[in-house]
Amino acid sequence: MSTLDSKQYKEEERQSWDSVANNWQKWWKGIERGAEKVSRRLIELAEVKSGSRVLDMYWIMALAMFAFILNIRKKSSHRN
Repeated sequence: MSTLDSKQYKEEERQSWDSVANNWQKWWKGIERGAEKVSRRLIELAEVKSGSRVLDMYWIMALAMFAFILNIRKKSSHRN
């Protein structure tokens, strides 16, 4: 089993995110506007009240977005 090189990992992560940053900046406002409407409706439907327990889905969504970005990168690398 190989050990994780944290410096290499961080550099690869930085390069990965840098490679999609321009497109993310181009589209994030529209994505956020659409997501806000959906989020507000989900909160209404959940009927969250004082004392309710709520699972924070931020990290799940962050992982989903990361997978989405990786998929875009994979598709674009196959075109070249």
